[in-house]
Amino acid sequence: MGFEMLEMSVHFFAEEVVKEWNEFILRSRNGTFMHLMDFMSYHRHRYQDFSTVIRKGNEIIAVFPANRVGDTVFSHAGLTYGGLIYGFEQRLSDVRDAMIALVEFYQQRNISKIYYKPVPHIFQKYPSEDDLHVLFSLGARLVRRDLSSVIKFRNRPQMSKKRLSGVKKAFRAGLEMKEGDFLSDFHELLSSVLVRHNATPVHSLQEMRLLQSRFPDNIKLAVARREDRLLAGTWLFKFGDVLHTQYLACSEEGRNLGALDFVISEIIDRSAPEFQFMSFGSSSGRDGQSINEGLVFQKEGFGARTIVLDHYELDISDIAALARSAEKDT
Repeated sequence: MGFEMLEMSVHFFAEEVVKEWNEFILRSRNGTFMHLMDFMSYHRHRYQDFSTVIRKGNEIIAVFPANRVGDTVFSHAGLTYGGLIYGFEQRLSDVRDAMIALVEFYQQRNISKIYYKPVPHIFQKYPSEDDLHVLFSLGARLVRRDLSSVIKFRNRPQMSKKRLSGVKKAFRAGLEMKEGDFLSDFHELLSSVLVRHNATPVHSLQEMRLLQSRFPDNIKLAVARREDRLLAGTWLFKFGDVLHTQYLACSEEGRNLGALDFVISEIIDRSAPEFQFMSFGSSSGRDGQSINEGLVFQKEGFGARTIVLDHYELDISDIAALARSAEKDT
């Protein structure tokens, strides 16, 4: 019996496929709620969207959240990570074909480079590094490697004496950990902490409220309070079996009372039965070349250890021959 080879096609994202896009993300093996259009659309005004949908016949087999700056496509400049999102049914050959089709699609639209931030393995629902091998075969360069700290709840190291000392201080001071609508106070505290480093929060208070209202099951705020004062807190993102601290902030009074140690300790104790990992995010700068040793030391004190967050650059200005070679080798 013969069979029909279905043609692969690439199309720009359009509003009429929002439902299809979101449904595909939810059943993918490496997509997260950050790749849903309800999340990506909150800052759409900041970027020239260049996201694509890859189909085999009529069926979506991959999507690529992306934006364009000049002759470079980023996946995605407005997200911690992006890359090609694909499903459980897609095998290596499908991912390779999708990547080659994507490269040729962008090349035909005067794009010369793709900047690629893959989903780290701890956030994947199932092993999904097919795209990394395809990138390697196409000659992509590793251009940045950030350092991130992660707790694996099972068999995690004990909390350090310094962190435990902070927790004990907080208990003696009568601090309470609460989840609730403290975003205004938290954003004010976060802004005051970041201004000392000549920085501002990536998200405005309005954006934080919007995202938390759209994803109430995925985004939470946990804070330490003493009487009516917010002393420390973290804005938490829940990705399946991974809990991620998107922001951490602590006041001067909170530092003296171990408030942040207390919040993190409480979250660890409450989250261990439900989650496999807790991610503290990056502690590096200058494209991964510098490390905030004090911040790493603090996170390691809770039992976290290092993973890396890689960024790749793929020059597609003369990729057609290489793509044909990759197809020929299969």
